[in-house]
Amino acid sequence: MRLTPREREALRQSAQTSFGPDVAVSHFGAVTALEKLRLEQAWQQCQRHLHHLNHALAAVQAMLPLTGAKLAALDDEAVQDWDQLILTRFTPLTQS
Repeated sequence: MRLTPREREALRQSAQTSFGPDVAVSHFGAVTALEKLRLEQAWQQCQRHLHHLNHALAAVQAMLPLTGAKLAALDDEAVQDWDQLILTRFTPLTQS
């Protein structure tokens, strides 16, 4: 639900009274400076994970689609590529 300009201004005034002058108000509600910083840091972390996820995906691209036979034939380096993709990149991205 988007706020109207009048609602947004009323929220801004109320938020500034409660949280101080450095609170930000958008169409969706109020965000304190600390919350904004936390969101920006989380977004940067997601961007980092996504960059490395794409790199790891490029390493396993030649093995796709992964079949049972291909999985059984993976060498240690290929297993490490899949570990990199799933355990150290995809999982942290979904948890960020």
